[in-house]
Amino acid sequence: MDRVDIEAEQRVYDELEERRLLPGVDWRAILAEGVRALAGETLPLIDVHEVAYRIRRALDARRPLSLIRLGDGEALTLAQGLVLSPDEAARRLPLLAETKVVSPSFGARDALLRAIGEADLIGVPLARLENFQPLLAQALDEAGVRLPRDRLTNSVVNYQLRDHGYWTDLLAGRRVLVVGGPGTSFAAWLQRHGVDVVGAVGPVRGYPDLEPALRECAGFRFDVALVSAGVTACILCPRMSRELGVVAIDFGHAADETLAGEPLFKRVRRPEGPLALADLNDIVLRAHPGKLAYAFWQYRDLKRSESASAGRYTALYEDGGGIRRWSFIVKTHRPEALAAEARGMAWARESAAVSVPRLYAVTERYLAQQDLEGTPLTRRARPAWRRAVRALARFHAEMRADAGKARAGRRAGGAAGDGPAAPPVETLAARRGQAEDILSRAERVASRMRPQDRELWHEILREWRALDAFEPADGDLALTHGDLHAHNILVPDDPAALPALVDWETAAERMPVFDVSHLSDGLPAAARDELLAEYARARADAGWPCRPRDLVHDYNGVHRLRIVEMTAWTLADAAASDEPQRFDDALQRLRRELWKARDVPARELAW
Repeated sequence: MDRVDIEAEQRVYDELEERRLLPGVDWRAILAEGVRALAGETLPLIDVHEVAYRIRRALDARRPLSLIRLGDGEALTLAQGLVLSPDEAARRLPLLAETKVVSPSFGARDALLRAIGEADLIGVPLARLENFQPLLAQALDEAGVRLPRDRLTNSVVNYQLRDHGYWTDLLAGRRVLVVGGPGTSFAAWLQRHGVDVVGAVGPVRGYPDLEPALRECAGFRFDVALVSAGVTACILCPRMSRELGVVAIDFGHAADETLAGEPLFKRVRRPEGPLALADLNDIVLRAHPGKLAYAFWQYRDLKRSESASAGRYTALYEDGGGIRRWSFIVKTHRPEALAAEARGMAWARESAAVSVPRLYAVTERYLAQQDLEGTPLTRRARPAWRRAVRALARFHAEMRADAGKARAGRRAGGAAGDGPAAPPVETLAARRGQAEDILSRAERVASRMRPQDRELWHEILREWRALDAFEPADGDLALTHGDLHAHNILVPDDPAALPALVDWETAAERMPVFDVSHLSDGLPAAARDELLAEYARARADAGWPCRPRDLVHDYNGVHRLRIVEMTAWTLADAAASDEPQRFDDALQRLRRELWKARDVPARELAW
């Protein structure tokens, strides 16, 4: 546990005041739940792509627009006489020479308050350090000024525009005026790089220079002004935009960084990940006919193995005079695995108990599907687990095998292409046969094990032989997910929204307790008992009751069968490698899995 974890857990301890307990919930889950509880008080931020789009639209239409950015200097300027005494403000402000404000300066403070009300885009600090977001919020509250919900962006958006390659598009073919900052040096740099610079105004040493600078700017014909003048830039940009009818941008230290060697005209990032741009545009057009991607894609790896990957693409497209952000998930795998997942999603979508991703495209190379809202269950607290278990029980009740036969009959009698054929059936006997095949592969490896490690193999065999006597008490089947680990369940913040289940390639009709067993992986015994009890209650509420004794009996047998499969598979997989370290890692995993096997709940539930 590092220092941050220790400090955070201490704060949780202090808040609970030694009188309450949150067992099994770490500070990250508590923080996430707290943020969700305060979601109604959050303010939305316009991202860099929408900011670039608004600037471009204003320039194309020759409409005025101003962008200002509030940082620690602006917060200190606003706090003068409101939150901080003049003496305290005077003590702090000299530490920030770039503010170009001398305290006390109540004229600059009041002009900045007016500018916040007039600016079209306002960058606000995300940093929660003393002189940033907290001080800004206090000063605005004291002044009776509310930040506008529809005009806020990140205070470092000037750098984000550079890093995402937008300045190339925004300045090409525009008449540019440089104001303040490095002035003529920056103007000369822009000219050398092909920008039409009409002039440079400055220096702007502080608030007293505001009016002379504005009069000098009025002597030029330009489309966009890049202003670097500390706090004064926030006051100057809205005035310039309103009085001269231009786009005025608080450019800040981006000019200094450019002269220091940081590239201003970076190339627009192309998408990473497994797909070509043509594939991505095809998916966008399938989901949003007639809409093409705007200018930028993002890719984030979600999961990767030797044979498969899953990642999230975020596309931007133009619609209705604005930019729409849209995300979708792309999976790569073997063609047969992708086809199996598409079929599983189609079967599961007949349920009204859970959300299932919409399928956009499936080829031999990839599967593109809807990016559903929700946080993985692995990062949610206990109420979300109960919600997910109840949804799973309703899903099983809806999708039980007898009802599945009726659905298959309806499809067979409908039009061609109404849906896939009935899902495959996986009996317990077939699952045992699969486990026996894995054990046979693993047995060839046992001779390579050191004498002190062979006991592990004997433990696996003892577990396997103990399963000979296992017969299910409730052999009814239902459509099941088949790989329902907690990371494959997404729980939305909206309590009325359905939990979402993803990764459907192993869907089949089998004993529902297999899904319950997967979901319980990694939980302590007491939490597993609670999960089983919640599942049984929800199954009864959904009209498909199961006897508690039978549920526990079947869970114990199925969970042990799965552990035998996993441990034997680990050993067999290690045999394919000649790397000693990989083999030793497999042995360590075997020990962990066998330890978990001893922790399977074996008692009846209390009802």
